Amino acid sequence: MSDEWATSANECIKLSLVDPETQKNVVSFNPAMTYQIFDEAESIYGYKGLKVDLKFACDDLTPCITASWKEKIDAEGDAAAQDPVEILKEHLPEDVYTSESEWKAALKSRTEPFTPPGTCIHTYTHSGTTFSIYRTSLPTALCKTVLNNIQITTELLIEGGSQIPVEDEDWSDARWDVYFLYTSLPTSTKHSLVGYVTFYNFFTYLPGYDYSSHPETHHSRTRLSQFVILPPYQRQGHGSVLYDTVYAQYLADPSVLEITVEDPNEAFDILRYARDLPRLRKAKELPVDLTPSKVREAARTKPETSNGLLVTPSTFLSALRKELKLPERHFLQLLELHLLSVLNGIPKGGSKEARKTREDEERAYRLLIKERIYRQNKDSLAELEESERKEKLQETYESVVEGYREVLEGLKPKRREREEEEDGGARKKVKRG
Repeated sequence: MSDEWATSANECIKLSLVDPETQKNVVSFNPAMTYQIFDEAESIYGYKGLKVDLKFACDDLTPCITASWKEKIDAEGDAAAQDPVEILKEHLPEDVYTSESEWKAALKSRTEPFTPPGTCIHTYTHSGTTFSIYRTSLPTALCKTVLNNIQITTELLIEGGSQIPVEDEDWSDARWDVYFLYTSLPTSTKHSLVGYVTFYNFFTYLPGYDYSSHPETHHSRTRLSQFVILPPYQRQGHGSVLYDTVYAQYLADPSVLEITVEDPNEAFDILRYARDLPRLRKAKELPVDLTPSKVREAARTKPETSNGLLVTPSTFLSALRKELKLPERHFLQLLELHLLSVLNGIPKGGSKEARKTREDEERAYRLLIKERIYRQNKDSLAELEESERKEKLQETYESVVEGYREVLEGLKPKRREREEEEDGGARKKVKRG
Protein backbone atom coordinates (compact mmCIF):
# COMPACT_ATOMS: atom_id res chain seq x y z
CA MET A 1 0.00 0.00 0.00
CA SER A 2 1.26 3.46 -0.91
CA ASP A 3 2.10 5.79 1.98
CA GLU A 4 0.68 8.73 0.04
CA TRP A 5 -2.81 7.34 0.70
CA ALA A 6 -2.17 6.79 4.44
CA THR A 7 -3.35 9.40 6.95
CA SER A 8 -2.43 9.59 10.64
CA ALA A 9 -5.56 8.66 12.58
CA ASN A 10 -4.30 10.62 15.58
CA GLU A 11 -4.10 13.78 13.48
CA CYS A 12 -7.17 13.53 11.24
CA ILE A 13 -9.66 12.58 13.97
CA LYS A 14 -10.98 15.50 15.99
CA LEU A 15 -13.24 15.11 19.01
CA SER A 16 -15.44 18.05 20.01
CA LEU A 17 -17.92 18.75 22.78
CA VAL A 18 -20.65 21.00 21.42
CA ASP A 19 -23.11 23.22 23.28
CA PRO A 20 -26.58 22.04 22.15
CA GLU A 21 -27.97 25.57 22.50
CA THR A 22 -25.34 27.61 20.65
CA GLN A 23 -24.10 24.62 18.62
CA LYS A 24 -20.58 25.95 19.07
CA ASN A 25 -17.63 23.91 20.27
CA VAL A 26 -16.97 24.04 24.00
CA VAL A 27 -13.68 22.14 23.64
CA SER A 28 -11.94 20.18 20.88
CA PHE A 29 -9.00 17.78 20.94
CA ASN A 30 -7.27 14.97 19.09
CA PRO A 31 -6.95 11.41 20.38
CA ALA A 32 -3.74 10.49 22.17
CA MET A 33 -3.74 7.08 20.47
CA THR A 34 -5.84 5.10 17.99
CA TYR A 35 -4.06 1.74 17.76
CA GLN A 36 -6.89 -0.07 19.57
CA ILE A 37 -9.38 1.02 16.93
CA PHE A 38 -7.27 1.13 13.79
CA ASP A 39 -3.90 -0.60 13.36
CA GLU A 40 -0.60 -0.44 15.21
CA ALA A 41 0.57 2.19 12.73
CA GLU A 42 -2.41 4.32 13.77
CA SER A 43 -3.23 5.18 10.18
CA ILE A 44 -6.29 5.24 7.92
CA TYR A 45 -5.70 4.13 4.35
CA GLY A 46 -7.25 5.34 1.13
CA TYR A 47 -7.57 9.12 1.40
CA LYS A 48 -5.90 12.47 0.91
CA GLY A 49 -7.01 15.38 3.04
CA LEU A 50 -9.07 13.14 5.32
CA LYS A 51 -10.93 14.72 8.24
CA VAL A 52 -12.96 12.71 10.74
CA ASP A 53 -15.22 14.61 13.14
CA LEU A 54 -16.49 12.90 16.27
CA LYS A 55 -18.81 15.32 18.00
CA PHE A 56 -20.69 15.00 21.28
CA ALA A 57 -23.38 17.09 22.91
CA CYS A 58 -21.42 18.51 25.82
CA ASP A 59 -24.01 17.51 28.43
CA ASP A 60 -25.44 14.04 27.66
CA LEU A 61 -22.70 13.27 25.11
CA THR A 62 -25.06 12.31 22.26
CA PRO A 63 -22.51 11.42 19.53
CA CYS A 64 -22.22 12.15 15.82
CA ILE A 65 -19.53 10.78 13.51
CA THR A 66 -18.80 12.16 10.02
CA ALA A 67 -15.89 12.16 7.58
CA SER A 68 -14.77 14.25 4.60
CA TRP A 69 -11.80 14.14 2.23
CA LYS A 70 -10.23 15.74 -0.82
CA GLU A 71 -9.40 12.50 -2.64
CA LYS A 72 -10.32 8.84 -2.19
CA ILE A 73 -8.39 6.00 -3.79
CA ASP A 74 -10.17 4.15 -6.58
CA ALA A 75 -9.31 0.56 -5.75
CA GLU A 76 -10.84 -2.71 -4.60
CA GLY A 77 -9.83 -5.65 -2.43
CA ASP A 78 -6.90 -5.16 -0.05
CA ALA A 79 -6.10 -1.81 -1.67
CA ALA A 80 -9.60 -0.40 -1.10
CA ALA A 81 -10.05 2.57 1.18
CA GLN A 82 -10.94 1.94 4.80
CA ASP A 83 -14.21 3.37 6.06
CA PRO A 84 -13.29 5.34 9.22
CA VAL A 85 -16.92 6.06 10.07
CA GLU A 86 -17.92 2.39 10.04
CA ILE A 87 -14.81 1.43 12.00
CA LEU A 88 -15.48 4.03 14.69
CA LYS A 89 -19.18 3.13 14.84
CA GLU A 90 -18.17 -0.28 16.20
CA HIS A 91 -16.93 1.54 19.31
CA LEU A 92 -19.92 3.87 19.65
CA PRO A 93 -23.59 3.37 20.61
CA GLU A 94 -25.80 1.76 17.99
CA ASP A 95 -27.88 4.94 17.66
CA VAL A 96 -24.90 7.20 16.88
CA TYR A 97 -25.73 9.90 14.34
CA THR A 98 -23.88 9.91 11.00
CA SER A 99 -25.58 13.06 9.70
CA GLU A 100 -24.48 16.28 11.38
CA SER A 101 -27.62 18.13 10.27
CA GLU A 102 -29.88 15.48 11.81
CA TRP A 103 -27.77 15.48 14.97
CA LYS A 104 -27.98 19.27 15.32
CA ALA A 105 -31.73 19.18 14.70
CA ALA A 106 -32.15 16.56 17.43
CA LEU A 107 -30.20 18.72 19.89
CA LYS A 108 -32.26 21.78 19.01
CA SER A 109 -35.54 19.90 19.47
CA ARG A 110 -34.90 19.11 23.12
CA THR A 111 -37.63 20.22 25.50
CA GLU A 112 -36.29 19.05 28.88
CA PRO A 113 -33.23 20.64 30.53
CA PHE A 114 -30.34 18.27 31.23
CA THR A 115 -29.34 17.42 34.78
CA PRO A 116 -26.28 15.20 35.33
CA PRO A 117 -27.16 11.72 36.60
CA GLY A 118 -26.78 10.99 40.29
CA THR A 119 -26.10 13.13 43.33
CA CYS A 120 -23.72 16.08 43.45
CA ILE A 121 -21.11 15.17 46.07
CA HIS A 122 -18.60 17.99 45.61
CA THR A 123 -18.44 21.44 44.01
CA TYR A 124 -15.36 23.64 43.58
CA THR A 125 -14.16 26.60 41.53
CA HIS A 126 -11.13 26.88 39.27
CA SER A 127 -10.18 30.13 37.52
CA GLY A 128 -13.61 31.53 38.30
CA THR A 129 -15.51 28.56 36.83
CA THR A 130 -17.62 26.12 38.84
CA PHE A 131 -17.03 22.37 38.62
CA SER A 132 -19.22 19.66 40.15
CA ILE A 133 -18.77 15.92 40.75
CA TYR A 134 -21.79 13.61 40.59
CA ARG A 135 -21.99 10.07 41.92
CA THR A 136 -24.32 7.57 40.30
CA SER A 137 -24.49 3.87 39.37
CA LEU A 138 -24.84 1.94 36.14
CA PRO A 139 -28.46 0.78 36.65
CA THR A 140 -29.48 4.45 36.39
CA ALA A 141 -30.72 4.88 32.81
CA LEU A 142 -29.18 8.32 32.22
CA CYS A 143 -25.85 7.18 33.68
CA LYS A 144 -25.81 4.25 31.30
CA THR A 145 -26.60 6.51 28.33
CA VAL A 146 -23.99 9.16 29.13
CA LEU A 147 -21.26 6.63 29.86
CA ASN A 148 -22.02 4.58 26.77
CA ASN A 149 -21.90 7.72 24.62
CA ILE A 150 -18.46 8.83 25.81
CA GLN A 151 -16.73 5.50 26.57
CA ILE A 152 -14.80 5.55 23.31
CA THR A 153 -12.51 8.10 24.95
CA THR A 154 -11.04 5.36 27.15
CA GLU A 155 -9.64 3.76 24.00
CA LEU A 156 -8.53 7.08 22.51
CA LEU A 157 -6.96 8.63 25.62
CA ILE A 158 -5.83 5.83 27.95
CA GLU A 159 -2.94 3.50 27.17
CA GLY A 160 -4.50 0.04 27.16
CA GLY A 161 -7.90 1.48 28.09
CA SER A 162 -11.07 -0.46 27.36
CA GLN A 163 -14.81 0.04 27.56
CA ILE A 164 -16.91 -1.55 30.27
CA PRO A 165 -20.12 -3.49 29.52
CA VAL A 166 -23.15 -1.26 30.04
CA GLU A 167 -25.76 -3.86 29.08
CA ASP A 168 -24.71 -6.62 31.47
CA GLU A 169 -26.79 -8.61 33.93
CA ASP A 170 -28.66 -6.47 36.46
CA TRP A 171 -26.63 -7.85 39.36
CA SER A 172 -23.39 -6.91 37.62
CA ASP A 173 -24.58 -3.44 36.62
CA ALA A 174 -25.47 -2.74 40.24
CA ARG A 175 -21.84 -3.20 41.24
CA TRP A 176 -20.64 -0.33 39.04
CA ASP A 177 -20.23 3.13 40.58
CA VAL A 178 -19.78 6.02 38.16
CA TYR A 179 -18.60 9.56 38.86
CA PHE A 180 -19.02 12.39 36.36
CA LEU A 181 -17.16 15.70 36.57
CA TYR A 182 -18.99 18.60 34.90
CA THR A 183 -18.17 22.27 34.46
CA SER A 184 -20.81 24.99 34.36
CA LEU A 185 -21.65 26.92 31.19
CA PRO A 186 -23.10 30.45 30.93
CA THR A 187 -25.78 29.20 28.52
CA SER A 188 -29.03 27.36 29.19
CA THR A 189 -27.16 24.10 28.53
CA LYS A 190 -25.50 24.67 31.94
CA HIS A 191 -23.35 21.50 32.02
CA SER A 192 -20.35 20.27 30.02
CA LEU A 193 -18.42 17.09 30.76
CA VAL A 194 -14.84 17.34 32.02
CA GLY A 195 -14.11 13.74 33.00
CA TYR A 196 -15.40 10.56 34.59
CA VAL A 197 -14.39 7.60 36.77
CA THR A 198 -15.81 4.10 37.03
CA PHE A 199 -15.45 1.64 39.93
CA TYR A 200 -16.45 -2.00 40.21
CA ASN A 201 -17.29 -3.43 43.64
CA PHE A 202 -16.24 -7.01 44.40
CA PHE A 203 -17.95 -8.72 47.31
CA THR A 204 -15.36 -9.63 49.95
CA TYR A 205 -15.57 -11.80 53.04
CA LEU A 206 -14.20 -10.16 56.19
CA PRO A 207 -12.74 -12.86 58.47
CA GLY A 208 -14.21 -12.84 61.94
CA TYR A 209 -17.24 -10.73 61.05
CA ASP A 210 -20.58 -12.06 62.33
CA TYR A 211 -22.58 -12.07 59.10
CA SER A 212 -25.28 -14.25 60.63
CA SER A 213 -26.22 -11.42 62.99
CA HIS A 214 -25.90 -8.80 60.23
CA PRO A 215 -27.14 -10.46 57.02
CA GLU A 216 -27.69 -7.06 55.39
CA THR A 217 -23.96 -6.25 55.56
CA HIS A 218 -21.85 -6.75 52.44
CA HIS A 219 -18.15 -5.92 52.46
CA SER A 220 -16.34 -5.16 49.24
CA ARG A 221 -13.11 -4.32 47.51
CA THR A 222 -13.68 -1.53 45.04
CA ARG A 223 -11.56 -1.36 41.89
CA LEU A 224 -11.05 1.74 39.79
CA SER A 225 -11.51 0.74 36.16
CA GLN A 226 -11.54 3.96 34.10
CA PHE A 227 -10.23 7.42 34.93
CA VAL A 228 -10.58 10.05 32.21
CA ILE A 229 -9.97 13.79 32.24
CA LEU A 230 -10.53 15.24 28.77
CA PRO A 231 -7.29 16.76 27.35
CA PRO A 232 -8.40 20.44 27.39
CA TYR A 233 -8.87 20.13 31.16
CA GLN A 234 -5.68 18.23 31.97
CA ARG A 235 -2.80 19.72 34.00
CA GLN A 236 -5.18 22.02 35.83
CA GLY A 237 -5.62 19.97 39.01
CA HIS A 238 -9.02 18.48 38.09
CA GLY A 239 -7.67 14.92 38.16
CA SER A 240 -6.40 15.46 41.70
CA VAL A 241 -9.74 16.83 42.91
CA LEU A 242 -11.67 14.02 41.25
CA TYR A 243 -9.35 11.33 42.65
CA ASP A 244 -9.42 12.77 46.18
CA THR A 245 -13.20 13.13 46.11
CA VAL A 246 -13.97 9.57 45.03
CA TYR A 247 -11.28 8.18 47.35
CA ALA A 248 -12.89 10.01 50.27
CA GLN A 249 -16.24 8.41 49.41
CA TYR A 250 -14.86 4.91 49.87
CA LEU A 251 -12.64 5.85 52.78
CA ALA A 252 -15.74 6.93 54.68
CA ASP A 253 -17.71 3.80 53.74
CA PRO A 254 -17.17 1.08 56.39
CA SER A 255 -18.34 -1.63 53.98
CA VAL A 256 -15.41 -0.92 51.62
CA LEU A 257 -12.28 -2.67 52.84
CA GLU A 258 -9.84 -1.86 50.05
CA ILE A 259 -9.52 0.58 47.13
CA THR A 260 -7.61 -0.83 44.18
CA VAL A 261 -6.75 0.23 40.63
CA GLU A 262 -7.00 -1.95 37.55
CA ASP A 263 -3.73 -1.91 35.58
CA PRO A 264 -2.77 1.75 36.16
CA ASN A 265 -0.79 3.35 33.33
CA GLU A 266 2.23 5.54 33.98
CA ALA A 267 0.35 8.84 33.85
CA PHE A 268 -2.21 7.65 36.40
CA ASP A 269 0.55 6.12 38.53
CA ILE A 270 2.08 9.59 38.95
CA LEU A 271 -1.28 11.05 40.00
CA ARG A 272 -1.89 8.17 42.37
CA TYR A 273 1.44 8.59 44.15
CA ALA A 274 1.01 12.36 44.30
CA ARG A 275 -2.34 12.05 46.07
CA ASP A 276 -1.75 8.96 48.23
CA LEU A 277 1.66 9.89 49.64
CA PRO A 278 0.43 13.01 51.51
CA ARG A 279 -2.47 10.91 52.81
CA LEU A 280 -0.01 8.33 54.13
CA ARG A 281 2.03 11.04 55.84
CA LYS A 282 -1.08 12.41 57.57
CA ALA A 283 -2.39 9.01 58.70
CA LYS A 284 -2.92 8.71 62.43
CA GLU A 285 -1.36 5.22 62.45
CA LEU A 286 1.93 6.47 60.94
CA PRO A 287 4.59 6.72 63.69
CA VAL A 288 6.27 10.13 63.69
CA ASP A 289 9.70 8.57 64.23
CA LEU A 290 9.40 5.92 61.51
CA THR A 291 12.69 4.83 59.93
CA PRO A 292 13.70 2.13 57.42
CA SER A 293 15.13 -0.05 60.18
CA LYS A 294 11.88 0.04 62.19
CA VAL A 295 9.80 -0.86 59.15
CA ARG A 296 12.14 -3.70 58.20
CA GLU A 297 12.01 -5.09 61.72
CA ALA A 298 8.20 -4.98 61.70
CA ALA A 299 7.92 -6.46 58.23
CA ARG A 300 10.23 -9.37 58.99
CA THR A 301 8.11 -10.56 61.91
CA LYS A 302 5.35 -12.07 59.77
CA PRO A 303 5.08 -14.77 57.08
CA GLU A 304 4.60 -14.26 53.37
CA THR A 305 1.26 -14.51 51.63
CA SER A 306 0.62 -16.76 48.65
CA ASN A 307 1.30 -13.93 46.21
CA GLY A 308 4.68 -13.13 47.70
CA LEU A 309 3.70 -9.96 49.54
CA LEU A 310 4.11 -9.54 53.26
CA VAL A 311 1.17 -9.50 55.65
CA THR A 312 1.71 -8.03 59.11
CA PRO A 313 -1.60 -8.54 60.94
CA SER A 314 -0.42 -7.54 64.41
CA THR A 315 1.87 -4.60 63.60
CA PHE A 316 1.37 -0.89 62.99
CA LEU A 317 1.88 -1.61 59.28
CA SER A 318 -1.35 -3.56 59.15
CA ALA A 319 -3.23 -0.85 61.04
CA LEU A 320 -1.81 1.81 58.73
CA ARG A 321 -2.75 -0.08 55.57
CA LYS A 322 -6.24 -0.75 56.95
CA GLU A 323 -6.69 2.94 57.73
CA LEU A 324 -5.75 3.93 54.17
CA LYS A 325 -7.59 0.97 52.55
CA LEU A 326 -4.73 0.42 50.13
CA PRO A 327 -3.75 -2.84 48.38
CA GLU A 328 -0.57 -4.24 49.85
CA ARG A 329 1.74 -3.77 46.87
CA HIS A 330 0.84 -0.09 46.45
CA PHE A 331 0.97 0.44 50.22
CA LEU A 332 4.49 -0.97 50.49
CA GLN A 333 5.70 1.14 47.57
CA LEU A 334 4.18 4.26 49.15
CA LEU A 335 5.90 3.36 52.39
CA GLU A 336 9.22 2.98 50.57
CA LEU A 337 8.69 6.38 48.94
CA HIS A 338 8.06 7.96 52.33
CA LEU A 339 11.07 6.23 53.86
CA LEU A 340 13.30 7.55 51.07
CA SER A 341 12.28 11.08 52.01
CA VAL A 342 12.98 10.21 55.66
CA LEU A 343 16.39 8.89 54.66
CA ASN A 344 17.09 12.04 52.66
CA GLY A 345 16.49 14.03 55.84
CA ILE A 346 19.15 12.17 57.86
CA PRO A 347 22.46 14.14 57.76
CA LYS A 348 25.34 12.41 55.96
CA GLY A 349 28.10 14.05 57.97
CA GLY A 350 28.55 14.85 61.63
CA SER A 351 29.88 12.67 64.41
CA LYS A 352 30.95 9.07 64.04
CA GLU A 353 27.73 7.98 65.73
CA ALA A 354 25.64 10.11 63.37
CA ARG A 355 27.42 8.70 60.33
CA LYS A 356 26.85 5.16 61.59
CA THR A 357 23.14 5.88 62.08
CA ARG A 358 22.93 7.09 58.50
CA GLU A 359 24.79 4.02 57.20
CA ASP A 360 22.58 1.66 59.22
CA GLU A 361 19.40 3.26 57.87
CA GLU A 362 20.71 3.21 54.29
CA ARG A 363 21.45 -0.49 54.65
CA ALA A 364 18.04 -1.18 56.21
CA TYR A 365 16.33 0.70 53.36
CA ARG A 366 18.30 -1.17 50.72
CA LEU A 367 17.53 -4.55 52.29
CA LEU A 368 13.86 -3.66 52.83
CA ILE A 369 13.37 -3.04 49.12
CA LYS A 370 15.49 -5.99 47.99
CA GLU A 371 13.58 -8.33 50.27
CA ARG A 372 10.29 -7.12 48.81
CA ILE A 373 11.59 -7.51 45.26
CA TYR A 374 12.77 -11.02 46.07
CA ARG A 375 9.43 -12.03 47.59
CA GLN A 376 7.54 -10.76 44.56
CA ASN A 377 9.87 -12.51 42.09
CA LYS A 378 10.96 -15.49 44.16
CA ASP A 379 10.30 -18.20 41.57
CA SER A 380 12.20 -16.54 38.72
CA LEU A 381 15.08 -15.34 40.91
CA ALA A 382 15.49 -18.76 42.51
CA GLU A 383 16.45 -20.16 39.10
CA LEU A 384 19.51 -17.87 38.87
CA GLU A 385 22.99 -18.49 40.22
CA GLU A 386 23.67 -16.66 43.50
CA SER A 387 26.00 -14.10 41.91
CA GLU A 388 23.56 -13.42 39.07
CA ARG A 389 20.67 -13.20 41.52
CA LYS A 390 22.49 -10.62 43.64
CA GLU A 391 23.36 -8.63 40.54
CA LYS A 392 19.76 -8.70 39.35
CA LEU A 393 18.47 -7.60 42.75
CA GLN A 394 20.93 -4.72 42.84
CA GLU A 395 19.97 -3.58 39.34
CA THR A 396 16.27 -3.70 40.19
CA TYR A 397 16.86 -1.91 43.50
CA GLU A 398 18.71 0.92 41.75
CA SER A 399 15.93 1.21 39.17
CA VAL A 400 13.28 1.35 41.90
CA VAL A 401 15.11 4.04 43.88
CA GLU A 402 15.76 6.07 40.74
CA GLY A 403 12.03 5.96 40.05
CA TYR A 404 11.22 6.99 43.61
CA ARG A 405 13.60 9.95 43.37
CA GLU A 406 11.83 11.09 40.21
CA VAL A 407 8.47 10.85 41.96
CA LEU A 408 9.67 12.82 45.00
CA GLU A 409 11.21 15.45 42.73
CA GLY A 410 7.92 15.71 40.85
CA LEU A 411 6.04 16.28 44.11
CA LYS A 412 7.99 19.42 44.96
CA PRO A 413 5.54 22.37 44.94
CA LYS A 414 7.31 24.60 42.40
CA ARG A 415 7.78 21.78 39.92
CA ARG A 416 4.17 20.62 40.24
CA GLU A 417 2.91 24.17 39.69
CA ARG A 418 5.11 24.49 36.62
CA GLU A 419 3.93 21.18 35.19
CA GLU A 420 0.27 22.12 35.65
CA GLU A 421 0.91 25.21 33.51
CA GLU A 422 2.59 23.26 30.72
CA ASP A 423 0.82 21.70 27.77
CA GLY A 424 3.34 18.86 27.52
CA GLY A 425 2.68 15.18 27.04
CA ALA A 426 3.22 12.08 29.14
CA ARG A 427 6.09 11.85 31.55
CA LYS A 428 8.82 9.28 31.33
CA LYS A 429 7.74 5.90 32.64
CA VAL A 430 8.92 5.15 36.17
CA LYS A 431 9.64 1.55 37.16
CA ARG A 432 9.02 0.76 40.79
CA GLY A 433 9.48 -2.97 40.98
